[in-house]
Amino acid sequence: MHTGGSERAEAYLSIPPDYAFGLGGPRWSPRCDAVEWPDGSALALAEELRPLLYGVFSRTLVPPFAYVLNVLHLMKSGVLSKYDRLRRAFEAARGTADLYRNAGLLIAELCADFPASPELATLDAVLAAIRLRQLHGERPRPAVEPPLCRFEFELRVSEKLQKYDDEALLHWLKFGTGPTPKAAELAKAVESLPLRVARLLNLARQRPRLVGAAALAPVLDAAFTLPPRRRTPDQVPQGGYADVTTRGEPERLLPGQFALDADEFVRRFAENELLYFEREEPHAAERPGRVLVLDQGVRTWGNVRLALAAAALALLKKDPKRVGRVRIAATSIPDVIEAGEVELDELAELLEASDLTSHPAAPIARALADDGDAAAPRDIVVLTHPRAMKEVDVLAAGKGRRKGDRLFVLGVDDDGRAEFAEWSAGGLLPIRTFRIDLTVGEVAKVAGEEIAPKASGWEGDAEPVGFPFRPGLVAEPMELGFDADGSWLVIAGRDGFIHALTIDGGTTEVLPRAFRDNVVLKNVEAVLGVRGGVVVCGEMACVAAHYDLASRRVTLHDLGSVAAPTRWAAYPDLHCVAVREARFRGTPDGCAVDLSTLGRYPWGEEAGLVSRARAAWGRTQPSEPRELPIVTAAEDTGAHTEPCLFAGATTVALKNANPAWLPVEPKRDGRPTLTGYTFEKAQLAGNTVCALASRGGERNLMVFVAPGVPTGEVPHHKNEPFSLSPDGLLLARRRWHREVVVSEARSPAASKVVVAQAALHNGLGVRLEVRPFRLVVRVGGFEHTFRVSDSALSHELVRGGTRTDPPERPPPGSLPTDYDPTRFPRQGRAAAGPLRAVPDRLGQVVLMTDAGRAVASFVVRRDRAAAWVPGDVVWGDSTLLGGPPTPNAARAIASALVSAGG
Repeated sequence: MHTGGSERAEAYLSIPPDYAFGLGGPRWSPRCDAVEWPDGSALALAEELRPLLYGVFSRTLVPPFAYVLNVLHLMKSGVLSKYDRLRRAFEAARGTADLYRNAGLLIAELCADFPASPELATLDAVLAAIRLRQLHGERPRPAVEPPLCRFEFELRVSEKLQKYDDEALLHWLKFGTGPTPKAAELAKAVESLPLRVARLLNLARQRPRLVGAAALAPVLDAAFTLPPRRRTPDQVPQGGYADVTTRGEPERLLPGQFALDADEFVRRFAENELLYFEREEPHAAERPGRVLVLDQGVRTWGNVRLALAAAALALLKKDPKRVGRVRIAATSIPDVIEAGEVELDELAELLEASDLTSHPAAPIARALADDGDAAAPRDIVVLTHPRAMKEVDVLAAGKGRRKGDRLFVLGVDDDGRAEFAEWSAGGLLPIRTFRIDLTVGEVAKVAGEEIAPKASGWEGDAEPVGFPFRPGLVAEPMELGFDADGSWLVIAGRDGFIHALTIDGGTTEVLPRAFRDNVVLKNVEAVLGVRGGVVVCGEMACVAAHYDLASRRVTLHDLGSVAAPTRWAAYPDLHCVAVREARFRGTPDGCAVDLSTLGRYPWGEEAGLVSRARAAWGRTQPSEPRELPIVTAAEDTGAHTEPCLFAGATTVALKNANPAWLPVEPKRDGRPTLTGYTFEKAQLAGNTVCALASRGGERNLMVFVAPGVPTGEVPHHKNEPFSLSPDGLLLARRRWHREVVVSEARSPAASKVVVAQAALHNGLGVRLEVRPFRLVVRVGGFEHTFRVSDSALSHELVRGGTRTDPPERPPPGSLPTDYDPTRFPRQGRAAAGPLRAVPDRLGQVVLMTDAGRAVASFVVRRDRAAAWVPGDVVWGDSTLLGGPPTPNAARAIASALVSAGG
């Protein structure tokens, strides 16, 4: 154990003159706030030395301070070639939280068997001695030379470094420990295939022969999908009859029901009170495997190769929960490989390869003969040129399928014409024909430097200042919309603030608003679901902001000028969105845009190109959920051709739909339940209709399921929005103006997810100091003080009292927050040194430099507080963060604040 004492600590921090001379003359600065070189440049700041010594003192035998400075000098400069690996690892680890603590741990590891320091000081005493030096200066005292001279010490360090490869050094500096044995194999087991494909797409964008495929991958992903498997007709039912239900087929009626009186039988049938057998089904269907057969021969060179590689990328990540193992066979490799086990570089090289084969018969035969998971069904997809399917050898190879196999073919020719078909015993059965704009792959360029992420973590057309905290809803909900899969709910609030909520119970994230040319999208008219995200439509002229939730990118599409009122529609199967004039005369005014290729119709498209945007514009019906016109018996003239909700005195029906509902009279206790109700608005999705009906001062949301069976109702205010998911299974609605509720559509009263108002304060009083850092945020009777002490962020809360210090003047000059003066009022700002504290109307205080770089953000709510710095490092109350804080966040945030403050 070390023995304490300020004298031993002072002796430890003293730099021996002989060793310092050999090292180049490092010394303590006059104010002892750094160890500097004779020319005045800093070897290490005091704020860097504190976490460094935390790591150094992790071992019982502590190396002398001169050794610590020597290794740190090697890390920062790499003066000789044999230490250059150490310098490169240190540079690569910059930006890592606790970099200097991890560097101290590595120094302690390198000096583990060297002679220890003769000054047996404790870490607390050494840190206290550094603080005293900064207050009173260095007290001259004789320093003891370390046991090893600089030459001998560096020679031993060089020998130690030979035991560590570059990856191990980087792992030490990033995580403070050596790499776990077989870490790569462990990561492969944990990493899902869709995540690997996302990394593969990022890698493809950096490779000249694959960047075109990466650009076409979203197009192919939206253009085709494998049809669901049908249940085998002769499959033996499992489990027998295990339960009784009130719905079913006539042949499953309980025998006792036939003993009822005829009138009673009819009544029970109408009221869904008859009893049926319910067959027990297997708990989980067997997931089929997927095999991709990629033709890279002479017929597929050029743009066709890019389209087929893009199709392979799309199929690798499609339907991950419904697919088992995924394998790849190609004309360029002799074996069938496992997509989840191949290194990404090797997989990228496979996708960009070309060969001289004339047809894919050989890989088709290998794929069909592969006996991995011999008992599991398989979907084999052949990606090739259409002419290859006329080869005799290819047709013969397809006969080797086994029971349970489905064989598909995607053929793409040189003009971009694509046909997706099922390869049955009788030949090719077309499923879908479409066209690919191959010029998108041609013009794609390899990205140069990585784009620095915005403060919000989103890229593209996103506003520069986001809201990284997750306390709930920060704005009153105005529009609701699900993505096409029904897994995300997006909530557009007042002033255009966007929230995203995962239906599986995740927290609510505040997304950045669409932003271009210093203008932000505030007026949101609709939230439409598409594959992998949503499109937020509104007025900045007439724009659609596409939020891709997987890549976290916002893309703003200009759809020109359309006369109000407008009618927006999404087409997820085409990956398109369109806007039209709601009440047009003559030629309709508007535009459809392809979210992947950026193609537009009717304007902006080359003549003769049949695109998905043109197909979307030609459709008359939008995707679901769709708004239904309400038609009463008095208004029914038979002129309505679109789906509409027909409301009788006591009945409800769905007309002009597929299938249509005959008039149904819901009853409760033998009495009609719709008597006196007036329907005000309705939505249709799948086989579900959700309608707002009023009677007197009472308003309810009523849910009907085909063929008009009411399943539940809940009270609902007239002006509160609601929305069904595209499949009609979920219902989202605003309740009490302050929260959003998601429930099963058939049980609207039972809440599945509830998102409440964040209840943050928008009238904040802010004061700022830099040296030392101090930020005071006052709201009502609560005063929060954030400081940097002992290289860590600290927080102090004072309740009560009044503010006596005069308010600060707003700092002069402009800041990036000036794009929205409504959100960032100028009168609440504070300034100190190079920093600016800017509060916003959401209850956040953004800390920025004079140059406009975001340094940190703070948020408070009564007695709770939280902070954030770039890199998604968060500290504070989990209620405001939506989850646990980042480990060692207090030190990482303090380091960022001190560095920015100068």
